[in-house]
Amino acid sequence: GKSFMHSLYFVVVTTTTVGYGDVTPHTTAGRLLAVLLIVVNIAFLTTMATVLAEALQAKAQEHAETLEKMARQSAEASRSFRQLDSFLSGIAEEDEVQLWRSIGKRLAIFVLYVLLGSMVFYCLEDDWDAVACLYFSVVTVSSVGYGDMVLGNTASRGFGMMFATVGIFGTVAL
Repeated sequence: GKSFMHSLYFVVVTTTTVGYGDVTPHTTAGRLLAVLLIVVNIAFLTTMATVLAEALQAKAQEHAETLEKMARQSAEASRSFRQLDSFLSGIAEEDEVQLWRSIGKRLAIFVLYVLLGSMVFYCLEDDWDAVACLYFSVVTVSSVGYGDMVLGNTASRGFGMMFATVGIFGTVAL
């Protein structure tokens, strides 16, 4: 087995998408673990963005409550503020549902794109099994790029250029 520091190094290099290439998985189990780590990291980063958005929303709510206290000085202003607050609360709840739907759709698009690429690489690369193709596809579109696997023929390189370009820009756009 490898040391804890060796394993931690691999996880950090993978999750930051640096992918130096000096430590890479070579077994089927290791490659599946790398795929899982990368996909979970994408979900984690999406979740962290959601948490950040919720924290900003909470801060906005605090400011709204302060404004509401100030607005109580006038009955007319208070009634108007409650109407606005009710309206904004409805929008916030709708936005949260839409956010989770959007995350689900984006993850589904990512998975479908990776599976499509994996199938094409499986057809183009004679020496790669299905897990190697999945691993290569995820490593490519996540921009980790370990460099431990290379495309072995003109057809796979041609597809790989298109797959990497669309995949990386697509992942960023998601």
